[in-house]
Amino acid sequence: MTGCGGCFAGAAGRALRDQSARAGTATSVYGFSTFAAAGLIAPVAGAIGLQDATPIAAVLAATALTGTTAAAVIFVRDRPPPPIPEPTARNSPA
Repeated sequence: MTGCGGCFAGAAGRALRDQSARAGTATSVYGFSTFAAAGLIAPVAGAIGLQDATPIAAVLAATALTGTTAAAVIFVRDRPPPPIPEPTARNSPA
């Protein structure tokens, strides 16, 4: 659950950051896709079997790991590169 809590807010902000002109539509599409994914993933635990809580825990752990990994990859990939220092007299090539 820690992975989910760390990734949900960032994912929502990331998904909606460039959609200020269409904020209502963007929010509804984001909400629909979140609940649609949950509706598709939830039956997996039932298909595995519900003799105890292990299948549900496995599905929760797998989806949390997938979401956290995807968020980390997206945030690192979109990070701007470090600025290139301007040459000065002290660090310019001789």
